[in-house]
Amino acid sequence: MKVLSSGQYSAGFTVWAPFVSADDFHDRSPAEKRAIYLALKQTAADEAVPYWQGLLTEWSWTNRKKKEELALLAADILGKLATPAAVAALEIGQKKGGAAVRQACTSALSVANRQHRQSIPSAANS
Repeated sequence: MKVLSSGQYSAGFTVWAPFVSADDFHDRSPAEKRAIYLALKQTAADEAVPYWQGLLTEWSWTNRKKKEELALLAADILGKLATPAAVAALEIGQKKGGAAVRQACTSALSVANRQHRQSIPSAANS
């Protein structure tokens, strides 16, 4: 996963989809899911945004705790991705997600906005 997270490789979301959509993905450790999502962020970037947005707005009676855990992780990753598509997904999650997801989206939007401000050259700020 570290090699994939380095940003040297790209893989479309279609390569990742069977892996992250598998029933046993929920059963992986939080650290392993985070590593997978970071690698997904680096290799698929905006292609994965619809998947993460779905996690933010999905509601289910079954596996609710595990799905919420994935949604919170998705919000964190989207905040770090900080692309316009990621920000739009976070704004949707902020409106349509559960309470914990809305809070995570608000925090992630703050992270994305900070990243955006830091990427603007200082001459443009004067």
